[in-house]
Amino acid sequence: MASLLLAVAISTGCSIRFMYRQLDWLVPWYVYDYVSLESTQRSLLEQRLLRQLEWHCTTQLPAYSEWLREIAVNPVDVLSRPALDKHYQQLIQYWRILVGKLSPDIATLLATASDAQIDELMASLEKRNRKSHDRIVSAEPEEGVQRRIREMVKQLRRWIGPLSTLQVRRVEQWGRDIGPIGLQWVESRRNWQKTLGEALAYRGDMGIFEPKIRELMVAPEKLWNTEFAKAVAQNEEITLQLISELVPMLDERQREHLKARLTGWAGDFEELACSEGQRNPTVGAPETSR
Repeated sequence: MASLLLAVAISTGCSIRFMYRQLDWLVPWYVYDYVSLESTQRSLLEQRLLRQLEWHCTTQLPAYSEWLREIAVNPVDVLSRPALDKHYQQLIQYWRILVGKLSPDIATLLATASDAQIDELMASLEKRNRKSHDRIVSAEPEEGVQRRIREMVKQLRRWIGPLSTLQVRRVEQWGRDIGPIGLQWVESRRNWQKTLGEALAYRGDMGIFEPKIRELMVAPEKLWNTEFAKAVAQNEEITLQLISELVPMLDERQREHLKARLTGWAGDFEELACSEGQRNPTVGAPETSR
């Protein structure tokens, strides 16, 4: 969940320092949007969250900072193939470390859920699936292409500044090369939820339940069918190829912009990093109005 909120900060342009410092109440708020918790469950969530935030700011943020500074030294070389592949895999590894660390606490919290709470959780997840499905089905194919292009241009502008005409044309080509996988993605989420529901039947036995939750959290792609896995891999390759081709096209101003963004994020992570036991904020999670 922490990574989800960090991704929100990236996409919206919010200060990463502001977002990170609010995680102790933003994460519970996010959870409450899916399921109502009893007071003892809220206390359990808050206690486990504080412990995980301390672990994260002590061990992970310094690693993120070091990684970004490594890239910032010479982005043109570091973000070219095959070095780009290595850094992409490093990003995936950071995510797996995070969800692997969180999964025992998620399993512990889910193990306390009543049947009514499980029904509420599943209904909330399916509600979001229906919204995603309806949005994808109602959109014209060209609308999807243009949305991808706009979003990519927007993100690139954050990292390198205004794009040249040639760079925009390359992004437009990328937008048309990317395969539409929205409906497959929704179905994969539904399959994940089905598997979660099956795992929840074992929540009375943590020896069985916790490994099942860990597998769902750390390696959800194991549930993908062959067609969807192939489509995702193709889109990843197309996107990595776009980045590797754009980087040599950067002018001096764009290179300096990119370096400044990378070192700025590295500095933010360094500022947010803490020593063992340093982080101990007061949790102020809002009460759910559901």
